[in-house]
Amino acid sequence: MWFMDERQRSIDRVRTLFPALAAFDAEDASGAGSEETEDPHSILYGEGRRWKLLLRELARGLAVVKRQGFSAATAHDFLLRRLHAYYFGDLRDGGRRTVPMYRGRPSDFEADMRRWEQSCLDVERTYQYLSRWLPEELNGRRMTEVLERGHVAETDDPLELIRLAGSPNRKTRHFARSKLVMAQFSMEQRRHGYDPSALQSERRDLESFLDRVLFQEPEGDAVWLIAELDPKDRYRCIAYHILTDENAPPESSASRYQVRLERRWIRVAGRSDPVPVFFFHRVKEHIILKALTKDERFLELLDLGDAIAMMFVMDREEMDAVTPAIRRVLVPCPGQVCNQGSSVGFRMGNGRLDPANPHSSQTYEAQKYNALVCDRVVEVQFVPVSAWVNARTMVGEVNHLYYKLRKHLNDVFPVLFPRGLFGVDWSDVQVQGMCQAHVRRRVAPES
Repeated sequence: MWFMDERQRSIDRVRTLFPALAAFDAEDASGAGSEETEDPHSILYGEGRRWKLLLRELARGLAVVKRQGFSAATAHDFLLRRLHAYYFGDLRDGGRRTVPMYRGRPSDFEADMRRWEQSCLDVERTYQYLSRWLPEELNGRRMTEVLERGHVAETDDPLELIRLAGSPNRKTRHFARSKLVMAQFSMEQRRHGYDPSALQSERRDLESFLDRVLFQEPEGDAVWLIAELDPKDRYRCIAYHILTDENAPPESSASRYQVRLERRWIRVAGRSDPVPVFFFHRVKEHIILKALTKDERFLELLDLGDAIAMMFVMDREEMDAVTPAIRRVLVPCPGQVCNQGSSVGFRMGNGRLDPANPHSSQTYEAQKYNALVCDRVVEVQFVPVSAWVNARTMVGEVNHLYYKLRKHLNDVFPVLFPRGLFGVDWSDVQVQGMCQAHVRRRVAPES
């Protein structure tokens, strides 16, 4: 019964979020029955007709090509521009008869095509990223063969992908539609404030500001963090110490985690000596996966609060002193912070840090909030050193990679690699155990 519930949930999510994946042959792509494509109140019914409208528009363009006797290159360019005009336009255009999905003009064609090509590259990087979470063999099957996408992975031509979306081969159809849907999402992301290069630029600006205003020096000290782990308690951190870079770390072992980090220093009011912290920051990659796990198709509904995120890791005893110093610099304005939560100390185990995230661990310790920084929502976390180590070494749900694996197995793989097409039951305990073992080898303390 649990398996059927999980499978039905996956089916419903595809139909609701990404019906373009399920239209035409819904039973192949998501398991939905034919009644879904015949019921005029169903989203699959409407999506099937939207596909037919698109194909009809391209067929009209192809008829023009044949009448005019265009060369192959001219015909391809003509059809691409017709496809662009179908999706991009202006509501004030008196000659237009359908609402455009995207605001644009014919003169934007070249720039939009470059953006589309970049978006297709985003899709391929996402597939490469997902493949890292799977062992080479799963239940006796080689995953590289199961997940092979062939020509679909090689092309960024939207006309070719639309053609492949109607292929008689079920896997080719599914992969082509998946790439069209994912590239479309990535293109929207790039158009609406989440272009990867723009996010990286904003992250660097914020880092430079904090280097100048918050930290004692623009550069930190290279040190080794050495953590002692308890193999009898899932490799929990029981003690740690810092070695300066000139000191060689001890030999690694299964009960010791060591990593080279940059130690920064923050001035704290009333203290003669600055306080050491480890500072991490990143921009969100593979935002399409966020859409899949959060059950939202459009960016405006996604509540994407961590496109840029930063983390301050420090001794537990220093948190009460350091966080006010950071607050004065990073969030000085009333109304600048929301969604604050804490699971540090006595709060740990009383609930998830993010109650809206069912995949998060109840034993992960951190304080966090969302802040508005230069019109960008930034996630800020404060984490004790031992909790940061645990999120990398412990065997169990508090491990950050285990957390991400759970999200992928529950919400991503069933959509992009549905059981009906690929024969892998992602909710199977044995399958999940093999994937966990694969992740465990990647993050084992001795590595």
